[in-house]
Amino acid sequence: MGCNFNCPYCFEDHFAGKMSPEVQDDVVGLAQRMAKASGAQSMSVTWFGGEPLLAPNIIDALSQRLMTVAKEYGMEYSASIITTGFLLDQDIVDMLERCKVSNAQITIDGLGPTHDITRKLANGDPTFERITTNLRELHIPFRVNVRHNVHEANKSEMDELRAFIEGLAEESGNRLRYYPAPVLGSRVADERGEQVDLLCGTAESEVGVIQEANRFYAGRGNYCGAHSIWSVGIDEKGNLQKCWEAVDKPDISFGTAAAWDPTDALFSATKPDNLSMYLNTAVPVPDEECRQCVWLPHCVGGCPHKRIFEECKCVPYKDDPASYVLALHARIGEDKKDTDQNKNHTKG
Repeated sequence: MGCNFNCPYCFEDHFAGKMSPEVQDDVVGLAQRMAKASGAQSMSVTWFGGEPLLAPNIIDALSQRLMTVAKEYGMEYSASIITTGFLLDQDIVDMLERCKVSNAQITIDGLGPTHDITRKLANGDPTFERITTNLRELHIPFRVNVRHNVHEANKSEMDELRAFIEGLAEESGNRLRYYPAPVLGSRVADERGEQVDLLCGTAESEVGVIQEANRFYAGRGNYCGAHSIWSVGIDEKGNLQKCWEAVDKPDISFGTAAAWDPTDALFSATKPDNLSMYLNTAVPVPDEECRQCVWLPHCVGGCPHKRIFEECKCVPYKDDPASYVLALHARIGEDKKDTDQNKNHTKG
């Protein structure tokens, strides 16, 4: 749960903490209960923090046990990781591949000095050269989504950064994919007093359209895992959350990995209201404006966490559907290119 970075817009309060062997046992037990009760055909794990690569031995050990559970119940297993990329080396990359990590998200906030203003180490040191060197020199067999957290001070470098990442991909042979996302407001960042200047108006909408196109999938029945009983976030103490934006906030945890049973989800929850409030946002919302909007149910009412605790924002393409369709079309081409690169990578 700790982090070696100090990014001003981060929505988490970081604190030192790694999963003990006992909590790891609880996580495996929960995975077994969920697999047995769900009858699901797949298990998907995302490694998240803080910075998950501060504890690579836990990722390795716990992955092997979760893969065993998946095999026991006839489930396909896949994994992903959200990391700064600073701590990557070839041994860690090889470990992640062994743990069936198929994609990683690494953030780069601009070119050189621009990136280093926001993506800095906890001691203030720069990180751009180290991250880009890792992406250039390491053999990375899985896809890396390079996220650009866009705000007023770095939005002018979007095209340059995209070109830089594409060049880095060609030079390294690694499957690197650039995508931008607007920095959103955060109570934690505001209280820290270091929040960046957020995008507004047209600029926020334009970047948001690209972000939404990147995470589109057909037949969308829920906004995210917060709407599904079968999706949970787990902190280092085994507390369960419905949203990873709450993973550092045990006060809104709904249960524990040791005790929660999805076959009796509310009774086995220590705070059942913290579970049901997320699930309840999956139904058509009581908001009159939302009910009259053409994008419902496609938008599924927006982010559950923001709807509950902050202010729910409409989809960025609400008044500009043409831009969204064009962004989706561009993504189709990128997906085909990525598939072709994957085939060539496998052959190599």
